[in-house]
Amino acid sequence: HRSSCEAAAAIADQSPGGRAQDSARAVYMLHCTVDERGGVERSVEDRRRYRVIRLAGGVRALAVCDPQAEHRATAAMCVDGAGARTAPVELVGLAHYLEHMLFQGSQKYPGVSFYKKQIGLRAGRCNASTAAETTNYFFEVDAGGFEEVLDVFAQFFVGAPLLDKSAAEREIEAVTNEDSRNRVNDDRRLRMALQHSVSGRTTGSQSWSKFGTGNKSTLGAEAAAAAGGGGGGGHTGGR
Repeated sequence: HRSSCEAAAAIADQSPGGRAQDSARAVYMLHCTVDERGGVERSVEDRRRYRVIRLAGGVRALAVCDPQAEHRATAAMCVDGAGARTAPVELVGLAHYLEHMLFQGSQKYPGVSFYKKQIGLRAGRCNASTAAETTNYFFEVDAGGFEEVLDVFAQFFVGAPLLDKSAAEREIEAVTNEDSRNRVNDDRRLRMALQHSVSGRTTGSQSWSKFGTGNKSTLGAEAAAAAGGGGGGGHTGGR
Protein backbone atom coordinates (compact mmCIF):
# COMPACT_ATOMS: atom_id res chain seq x y z
CA HIS A 1 0.00 0.00 0.00
CA ARG A 2 1.70 3.17 -1.19
CA SER A 3 0.81 5.89 1.25
CA SER A 4 2.49 8.48 3.37
CA CYS A 5 1.39 10.95 5.97
CA GLU A 6 2.21 14.59 5.37
CA ALA A 7 2.10 17.35 7.92
CA ALA A 8 1.18 20.86 6.85
CA ALA A 9 0.66 24.08 8.74
CA ALA A 10 -2.91 24.41 9.98
CA ILE A 11 -3.91 27.53 11.90
CA ALA A 12 -1.17 27.03 14.49
CA ASP A 13 2.38 28.30 14.51
CA GLN A 14 3.97 24.83 14.35
CA SER A 15 2.95 21.58 12.75
CA PRO A 16 5.48 18.72 12.53
CA GLY A 17 3.88 15.43 11.42
CA GLY A 18 4.71 11.78 10.74
CA ARG A 19 4.49 9.07 8.08
CA ALA A 20 1.75 6.51 8.65
CA GLN A 21 -0.25 3.74 7.06
CA ASP A 22 -3.36 5.20 8.64
CA SER A 23 -4.43 8.11 10.77
CA ALA A 24 -4.07 6.20 14.03
CA ARG A 25 -0.35 5.75 13.32
CA ALA A 26 -0.06 9.47 12.60
CA VAL A 27 -1.76 10.26 15.89
CA TYR A 28 0.75 8.09 17.76
CA MET A 29 3.75 9.70 16.11
CA LEU A 30 2.52 13.24 16.70
CA HIS A 31 1.95 12.69 20.43
CA CYS A 32 -1.49 14.24 20.14
CA THR A 33 -3.91 14.63 23.00
CA VAL A 34 -7.03 15.50 21.02
CA ASP A 35 -8.16 14.03 17.71
CA GLU A 36 -10.44 16.55 16.03
CA ARG A 37 -12.43 14.66 13.42
CA GLY A 38 -13.87 16.57 10.51
CA GLY A 39 -13.51 20.28 9.93
CA VAL A 40 -11.44 19.90 6.74
CA GLU A 41 -13.06 21.26 3.60
CA ARG A 42 -12.00 19.49 0.41
CA SER A 43 -13.01 18.77 -3.15
CA VAL A 44 -15.21 15.73 -3.86
CA GLU A 45 -12.43 14.56 -6.20
CA ASP A 46 -9.80 14.65 -3.44
CA ARG A 47 -8.95 11.07 -2.40
CA ARG A 48 -6.57 12.01 0.37
CA ARG A 49 -7.46 11.38 4.01
CA TYR A 50 -7.22 14.23 6.48
CA ARG A 51 -7.19 14.56 10.22
CA VAL A 52 -6.80 17.66 12.34
CA ILE A 53 -4.76 16.91 15.45
CA ARG A 54 -4.05 18.94 18.55
CA LEU A 55 -0.60 18.25 20.01
CA ALA A 56 0.21 18.09 23.70
CA GLY A 57 1.48 21.68 23.69
CA GLY A 58 -1.75 23.02 22.20
CA VAL A 59 -0.48 23.21 18.61
CA ARG A 60 -2.92 22.17 15.89
CA ALA A 61 -1.61 20.10 12.97
CA LEU A 62 -3.12 18.67 9.82
CA ALA A 63 -2.17 15.07 8.99
CA VAL A 64 -2.72 14.06 5.36
CA CYS A 65 -2.56 10.51 4.02
CA ASP A 66 -2.01 10.43 0.25
CA PRO A 67 -2.29 7.02 -1.46
CA GLN A 68 -0.36 8.33 -4.49
CA ALA A 69 2.64 9.73 -2.65
CA GLU A 70 4.80 6.83 -3.91
CA HIS A 71 6.76 6.17 -0.74
CA ARG A 72 7.52 9.84 -0.16
CA ALA A 73 6.76 11.75 3.03
CA THR A 74 6.91 15.42 3.89
CA ALA A 75 6.40 17.79 6.78
CA ALA A 76 5.90 21.54 6.86
CA MET A 77 5.72 24.07 9.64
CA CYS A 78 4.51 27.66 9.69
CA VAL A 79 5.66 30.07 12.40
CA ASP A 80 2.98 32.73 12.76
CA GLY A 81 3.94 36.23 13.82
CA ALA A 82 7.56 35.85 12.70
CA GLY A 83 7.66 37.44 9.27
CA ALA A 84 9.39 40.25 7.40
CA ARG A 85 7.03 42.91 8.75
CA THR A 86 7.58 41.87 12.37
CA ALA A 87 11.33 42.59 12.42
CA PRO A 88 12.46 45.68 14.37
CA VAL A 89 13.08 48.71 12.17
CA GLU A 90 16.68 48.83 13.46
CA LEU A 91 17.29 45.33 12.04
CA VAL A 92 15.04 44.92 9.02
CA GLY A 93 15.54 41.50 7.45
CA LEU A 94 16.03 39.86 10.84
CA ALA A 95 13.22 37.32 10.35
CA HIS A 96 14.75 36.22 7.05
CA TYR A 97 18.20 36.01 8.61
CA LEU A 98 16.86 33.84 11.45
CA GLU A 99 15.26 31.58 8.85
CA HIS A 100 18.78 30.96 7.53
CA MET A 101 20.36 30.62 10.97
CA LEU A 102 17.80 28.20 12.35
CA PHE A 103 19.22 25.22 10.45
CA GLN A 104 22.74 25.57 11.83
CA GLY A 105 22.35 22.64 14.24
CA SER A 106 20.61 22.00 17.56
CA GLN A 107 21.69 20.78 20.97
CA LYS A 108 20.54 17.25 20.13
CA TYR A 109 22.08 17.29 16.64
CA PRO A 110 24.87 19.90 16.84
CA GLY A 111 26.44 19.47 13.41
CA VAL A 112 26.00 22.62 11.32
CA SER A 113 25.31 20.56 8.18
CA PHE A 114 23.70 17.57 9.90
CA TYR A 115 20.12 18.37 8.87
CA LYS A 116 20.88 18.80 5.18
CA LYS A 117 23.09 15.72 5.16
CA GLN A 118 20.21 13.64 6.56
CA ILE A 119 17.92 15.06 3.89
CA GLY A 120 20.43 14.18 1.17
CA LEU A 121 20.95 10.63 2.45
CA ARG A 122 17.21 10.04 2.01
CA ALA A 123 16.93 11.49 -1.51
CA GLY A 124 15.11 14.51 -0.16
CA ARG A 125 14.90 18.25 -0.40
CA CYS A 126 14.21 21.08 2.02
CA ASN A 127 13.64 24.78 1.98
CA ALA A 128 12.14 27.69 3.87
CA SER A 129 10.64 31.08 3.07
CA THR A 130 9.93 34.27 4.95
CA ALA A 131 6.59 35.87 4.17
CA ALA A 132 5.11 39.10 5.49
CA GLU A 133 3.77 37.75 8.79
CA THR A 134 4.98 34.13 8.80
CA THR A 135 8.05 31.98 8.19
CA ASN A 136 7.52 28.59 6.55
CA TYR A 137 9.72 25.49 6.57
CA PHE A 138 9.39 22.12 4.88
CA PHE A 139 11.23 18.97 3.91
CA GLU A 140 10.49 15.94 1.75
CA VAL A 141 12.29 12.57 1.94
CA ASP A 142 11.87 8.88 1.19
CA ALA A 143 9.21 7.64 3.60
CA GLY A 144 11.53 5.06 5.17
CA GLY A 145 13.69 7.78 6.71
CA PHE A 146 10.93 10.19 7.62
CA GLU A 147 10.84 9.65 11.38
CA GLU A 148 14.57 10.22 11.78
CA VAL A 149 14.57 13.43 9.74
CA LEU A 150 11.42 14.67 11.47
CA ASP A 151 13.18 14.45 14.82
CA VAL A 152 16.08 16.53 13.49
CA PHE A 153 13.65 19.04 11.98
CA ALA A 154 11.59 19.34 15.16
CA GLN A 155 14.62 20.29 17.28
CA PHE A 156 14.81 23.65 15.53
CA PHE A 157 11.39 24.56 16.93
CA VAL A 158 10.67 22.51 20.06
CA GLY A 159 14.26 21.76 21.05
CA ALA A 160 17.16 24.20 21.22
CA PRO A 161 18.63 25.53 17.96
CA LEU A 162 22.27 26.50 18.32
CA LEU A 163 22.21 29.62 16.12
CA ASP A 164 25.89 28.82 15.66
CA LYS A 165 28.14 31.90 15.84
CA SER A 166 30.58 30.38 13.36
CA ALA A 167 27.84 30.54 10.71
CA ALA A 168 26.67 34.07 11.49
CA GLU A 169 28.84 35.98 9.00
CA ARG A 170 28.40 33.33 6.32
CA GLU A 171 24.62 33.55 6.53
CA ILE A 172 24.72 37.36 6.40
CA GLU A 173 26.66 36.95 3.15
CA ALA A 174 24.02 34.46 1.92
CA VAL A 175 21.21 36.89 2.75
CA THR A 176 23.10 39.75 1.07
CA ASN A 177 23.61 37.68 -2.09
CA GLU A 178 19.92 36.83 -2.10
CA ASP A 179 19.08 40.51 -1.87
CA SER A 180 21.40 41.25 -4.80
CA ARG A 181 19.64 38.63 -6.94
CA ASN A 182 16.23 40.00 -5.96
CA ARG A 183 17.14 43.48 -7.17
CA VAL A 184 17.42 42.29 -10.78
CA ASN A 185 14.34 40.06 -10.63
CA ASP A 186 11.34 41.73 -12.29
CA ASP A 187 8.79 40.17 -9.94
CA ARG A 188 10.77 41.28 -6.90
CA ARG A 189 11.28 44.78 -8.33
CA LEU A 190 7.54 45.13 -8.87
CA ARG A 191 6.93 43.98 -5.30
CA MET A 192 9.42 46.54 -3.99
CA ALA A 193 7.72 49.31 -5.98
CA LEU A 194 4.33 48.32 -4.59
CA GLN A 195 5.70 48.23 -1.05
CA HIS A 196 7.19 51.68 -1.51
CA SER A 197 3.88 53.04 -2.81
CA VAL A 198 2.08 52.01 0.41
CA SER A 199 4.74 53.23 2.81
CA GLY A 200 2.14 54.74 5.13
CA ARG A 201 0.02 51.60 5.38
CA THR A 202 0.41 49.57 8.53
CA THR A 203 -1.04 46.50 10.21
CA GLY A 204 -0.94 47.32 13.90
CA SER A 205 2.60 48.62 14.40
CA GLN A 206 3.99 46.81 11.35
CA SER A 207 4.68 48.69 8.13
CA TRP A 208 3.78 47.06 4.82
CA SER A 209 6.77 48.78 3.21
CA LYS A 210 9.37 47.25 5.51
CA PHE A 211 12.43 45.82 3.70
CA GLY A 212 12.23 42.08 4.30
CA THR A 213 15.25 40.37 2.75
CA GLY A 214 18.00 42.08 4.69
CA ASN A 215 21.68 42.55 3.82
CA LYS A 216 24.99 43.56 5.37
CA SER A 217 23.84 47.14 5.85
CA THR A 218 20.74 46.21 7.84
CA LEU A 219 22.08 43.14 9.66
CA GLY A 220 25.82 43.74 10.04
CA ALA A 221 27.75 44.59 13.18
CA GLU A 222 27.01 48.33 13.05
CA ALA A 223 23.26 47.78 12.70
CA ALA A 224 23.28 45.21 15.50
CA ALA A 225 25.24 47.53 17.79
CA ALA A 226 22.84 50.39 17.08
CA ALA A 227 19.82 48.18 17.74
CA GLY A 228 21.34 46.87 20.97
CA GLY A 229 21.99 50.39 22.14
CA GLY A 230 18.51 51.56 21.25
CA GLY A 231 19.78 53.69 18.36
CA GLY A 232 18.62 53.76 14.78
CA GLY A 233 21.74 52.87 12.81
CA GLY A 234 19.98 50.33 10.59
CA HIS A 235 17.68 51.08 7.67
CA THR A 236 14.11 51.88 8.59
CA GLY A 237 12.37 50.21 5.69
CA GLY A 238 10.63 51.98 2.84
CA ARG A 239 12.42 49.87 0.23
